[in-house]
Amino acid sequence: FIQNAWKHQGANSEAQFGVKASSIDNIGGSTLYGTPTLVPIWSHELQTNRYELWAKRGYFLDGGINRSIGTQLSAVYQDLDSYFGNRLFTGKERRLYGNLIFQDNIFNTRHTLKGGLDANSFRVSQQMWENDGSYDGLITGIYGEYSYVNSPDGEGFSMILGQRVDVLRYYLPFYVPRLHLKYNSGPWAFRGQASRSWRIATLGAEYMGYMANDRTAVFLGNQSGQITPPIETSNTYGIGINWSKDVLFKEMQWYADVFYTQFANKVVFDFDGSTDTLLIGSPGGSYPNVQERILYSPYSISAQVGGQYELFHRTMIKASYRYQDVKQRDLTAYYASGAIEDYFKLEEVILNVPHLIYLGASYSGRKGMGIELNATYNSSQRLPLVGYAKRSPAFTMLNGQISKEGRAFGQFYVGIQNALNVRQLNPIVGGSLPFDGGFDASIVWGPIMGRQIYAGWRYDLKFQE
Repeated sequence: FIQNAWKHQGANSEAQFGVKASSIDNIGGSTLYGTPTLVPIWSHELQTNRYELWAKRGYFLDGGINRSIGTQLSAVYQDLDSYFGNRLFTGKERRLYGNLIFQDNIFNTRHTLKGGLDANSFRVSQQMWENDGSYDGLITGIYGEYSYVNSPDGEGFSMILGQRVDVLRYYLPFYVPRLHLKYNSGPWAFRGQASRSWRIATLGAEYMGYMANDRTAVFLGNQSGQITPPIETSNTYGIGINWSKDVLFKEMQWYADVFYTQFANKVVFDFDGSTDTLLIGSPGGSYPNVQERILYSPYSISAQVGGQYELFHRTMIKASYRYQDVKQRDLTAYYASGAIEDYFKLEEVILNVPHLIYLGASYSGRKGMGIELNATYNSSQRLPLVGYAKRSPAFTMLNGQISKEGRAFGQFYVGIQNALNVRQLNPIVGGSLPFDGGFDASIVWGPIMGRQIYAGWRYDLKFQE
């Protein structure tokens, strides 16, 4: 991994340039990898190289703050070669991006307007699941954003209202509005948001972990070996509240957030039909009214509450709870029956953690001593219906670390991960005969490695300019 950046500061302008290059070579699979065997063994290798160039240029306009014009340019090239047993996955990505943005005040600095144009040219070549998933295109967009701030100290009401329009060939324009509201009053802060989004899902790179099996992939809606890149669209709504105030001369903070995302189109990987088949699709649908849209659309609900408080001198206590409910289309039911009522049937996404609880404590001493201890509870997760138990067991991860830091010697640290030695004992199904059907190493619900103890030393080199 190599990265470098340059910065130029002028009287009324600023520029930044950067380059980045990275290379990864991973090997996995059977412990007999690299040795002669009488029967074939399962192995995995991934090699990827990525190169990036980027540049930013901005000019400050006369007449006050919040007045500027800027440009952003970037270029990316990445090539990837990998195999998972007998399954090949290769890909190349070429991407060019340019953006022009303008910002100015309206009436005064409490009202700000941003606007601009951007273009994103891309070409993705990929072979995955014995199919061709290559695609290319040019996305051009225009956007504008209005922001209002009641006062410089953040008290009172503030708002951001934005709209952008993206054009992609062969598709109607994508309208992407967003609204953010916030109200601060003393220790209280109230937030709300509503937005729409869309994206092109890159199946191979995003779902690479699902290639570590012997399942035959069935792409619903594709009649040939050419896979049409799925486009996901969604609407997101959220509300939140924050509170911060001194309690017994120490600051206490707590927060609560709820987010609801409704998907009009969502990529689905369905493992429920059999142990040798994987259904992949991106079913959409139209609804006669809002009620049916809410009832039958795939969705995600996430609610979180948490806080922190310095319970003792230099000792910070943190706690949080998260609830997550994610539903997707049940492709197995529709693929088996073909009935329209099964097309809109929903099911819980596999490996989703509905309930997560985090507890942590940290101590920062005067002489560079640090002590950290945290525990995370993960509730049971849904597993595929065929070949597995209905749900995984719940488990708790316990971690701790002690460190000592000083200017002369840097930082020494020693710690423990997974102190309770929690393990998924059989993460590989059918490992003894990986090419005879039924092999699956892609359903991992918990840690595979047991208790680990580590120690290290870190020292930062400082150079005078």
